[in-house]
Amino acid sequence: MGLSYLHGLEGVRPGQGYGFGVGLQVEDQRPGGLPQGVFGWGGGAGTGAWVYPAAGLITAIMYQAFAYSEPANRFRALAFAALLQ
Repeated sequence: MGLSYLHGLEGVRPGQGYGFGVGLQVEDQRPGGLPQGVFGWGGGAGTGAWVYPAAGLITAIMYQAFAYSEPANRFRALAFAALLQ
């Protein structure tokens, strides 16, 4: 999971690549972004999961809203901000 297999293919977020079926943060984007090594998936209809092995953190969010990513974005930002302070 922790290796970027599609070299040269940019992800949705800065510093992101793609691992084994998931997005992978290949460059540290702190402050305000994800640290290197985080991997996960932001799915459709309000699902998302992110894992940060270095901190032992696993997050998941599920809500009913198609094509509305604001709750997941806020959840991820709050979870990582609390952990990394």
